[in-house]
Amino acid sequence: MTIETESQTDAWKAHRKETKEIAIQTTQGTVEEKEMINSVENVNTYEEWKQVAEEEWGDSAYIHTKIVEGHPLQETTATSTLWVTEKEVEENTGLQLMIEKVYPEINKGKEEMETMERKTKTKTKNNTNIKKIKIIRIIYQDHEEDVWKKLETIKSETEEDEKIMLHKLKTMSVNRLRKMAECIFKTKKTRINIIVPKDTQTQQSIAKQDNQKKTYALAIEQKGKKYEELVTRMRTQLIDKEETEKIQTIRSTKEGKLLITIDKDEKALNRIKEELEKGNEEVNEITKLKKDHSGAGDEYTWNK
Repeated sequence: MTIETESQTDAWKAHRKETKEIAIQTTQGTVEEKEMINSVENVNTYEEWKQVAEEEWGDSAYIHTKIVEGHPLQETTATSTLWVTEKEVEENTGLQLMIEKVYPEINKGKEEMETMERKTKTKTKNNTNIKKIKIIRIIYQDHEEDVWKKLETIKSETEEDEKIMLHKLKTMSVNRLRKMAECIFKTKKTRINIIVPKDTQTQQSIAKQDNQKKTYALAIEQKGKKYEELVTRMRTQLIDKEETEKIQTIRSTKEGKLLITIDKDEKALNRIKEELEKGNEEVNEITKLKKDHSGAGDEYTWNK
């Protein structure tokens, strides 16, 4: 029998089988398990987005968005969205002050959304080049639901635009903004670039956000034993053990392994692991497992 200690985030229950994969990696001899969101096809409202925003997403979930280094006011042929707070507008500070210097055409008023288009003609001996710039200034509130509503409005007003530039906001992480944009623009061909400062530390912190482990798990495998047999044996071994109160779910993987989800309680994790190891002569250390792309298999709640 092989037992691996793993960590994972909570699953999105409504679409568990369609949107999760088990990705198991090794860190210093410990195998970690992560459950990832791989599709946002069924996420259509702010409330539904909140359910998946806390989860870790796989690369396949990001189809329309990417993070790039740069500055919000850099020249681009894409539609630029410039997000400012009410305080910045009232005090004429921060990004609002920079906007005023670069694009004086934009009104200093308090309209929540203002669009400016500028055409520049450059004549050469043989050609005339026309460069079009489209800027949308947005005044946003200090809560994520307002950002969701503003992005939905931008979506409806940029139907013909091929690319839109967003930038890091003061009120939410870049990862959450990217997840939100991915859900809202999933039905469009428009591509979204989210600009972040040219800072290595910023990039590293972005990669680490939203990956806080909230549960532990044990993955169990024994040659010649089917999943149902592993479940029966496990129940026998753990009967009357108070640590079973910490067990959340039991399920199978594509390869027939038994996966036990446990509350983030290290003492309970180690105790359950010890009980499952008793009487098993074959305990093989596995340093790396292939990803299970099938999603979760059969699932049960723990009933003593």
